[in-house]
Amino acid sequence: MSKKNQTQATFRAIAALLLAVAAAPANEIWLPPTDGSVLNVGTWPVSDRISHFSMATPDNMEACVAAKIVLLPRLTKRGQYNLAYSISQNGMHHNAIQGGDAGVPLALTKNTLTELDITPVICPQLSPSQAGRDYLGIAFQVRVPGARVLGMRFVYDGPEGPAGVDGAPGPQGDPGLPGSDGVPGPVGPMGPQGAQGPAGPSGSAAVPIELCEIILPLISATPSQAAIDLCGPGLIPKLVFVTSTRHTGDLKAEGGGATGLEGADNICNQRAASAGLLGTFTAWLSAAGVNAKDRVTQSSSPYFVVGGPKIADDFADLIDCIGGCLQAPIDRDEAGASINFSVWTNTLTTGLANTNQGATCQNYESAAPGDGGWRGFTSVPSTQWTNGLFSPAACAATAHLYCFQD
Repeated sequence: MSKKNQTQATFRAIAALLLAVAAAPANEIWLPPTDGSVLNVGTWPVSDRISHFSMATPDNMEACVAAKIVLLPRLTKRGQYNLAYSISQNGMHHNAIQGGDAGVPLALTKNTLTELDITPVICPQLSPSQAGRDYLGIAFQVRVPGARVLGMRFVYDGPEGPAGVDGAPGPQGDPGLPGSDGVPGPVGPMGPQGAQGPAGPSGSAAVPIELCEIILPLISATPSQAAIDLCGPGLIPKLVFVTSTRHTGDLKAEGGGATGLEGADNICNQRAASAGLLGTFTAWLSAAGVNAKDRVTQSSSPYFVVGGPKIADDFADLIDCIGGCLQAPIDRDEAGASINFSVWTNTLTTGLANTNQGATCQNYESAAPGDGGWRGFTSVPSTQWTNGLFSPAACAATAHLYCFQD
């Protein structure tokens, strides 16, 4: 299957999940995962591959129906998962029941949504016989490379609601024809009841914003019209990453471009293609007379780090440092791996070029030790993300590149 067909198949599966959640009754809860120390029972080991879920059971829950963890794998792999739960009474820690499974086999297929059913493990612990246990904590560790945990679906039964209001009566039928003159005949039969009117239009399902922000950045750089209809054009995110590779200031030679800026853009698109990201990307880089803000697409959509959090609500928020700059650092590469190093930018927080002398490595066509270039840092969301040094660095040194989706 081609990469385009794989992406379309993946999106169709995710669109089905979005519609299912949107159309679900009020007794279905979507829980996004949190990483690190869990808040409800004890302290779990801190690991990037352990996802935690915690919730207070609904006051109107009469029975647990289903619990399913939703995964989106980047690779086709086999592995295992570990599951631990803790169900406490009257809040965190008190009189807890604990248990789980370890080393359970798991097979995942690339770009195919998988719902892992943990109902047999969780729901019996929330049965009516365990009345009063009202706080659920789950630690889920997946040992399959490339697997992403999107969230957990929790379904429960509540009490039966009151009966609905009776519908309005249909219109009265036409009276029968009068009998002929003469001896009065029997009363004629009642006319037929009028036809029922057509059903009203169905209401549209609202898709949770949280699901759009979690799932859409993972699957497609060029979402289909179906995705825009579901989530709205303003929620289709723009992706940002820092290259996994480092380069000298001669980006023209290293990227095979006619200019240093073209070579940098080539490097961004080579890295994006290697990770299966669709669309085109532009390097956040300024040269003499050229501003980075005029090179990248100035979008009204939110900006997300690949596989990570939102960094800005839109382009105006990206270059606005009043009261704070980025919402999170740009510290993940094209595959979502963490990067902590410097980045060639020659750009101020406003997106304008740094006009100090010796800031561009001769428009990024030089790796000479005597030439210099200005850089930023991936580890901070402050002004230093793009304007991080008080003097230029040697162009013979190496640094990464920021890449923005067009």
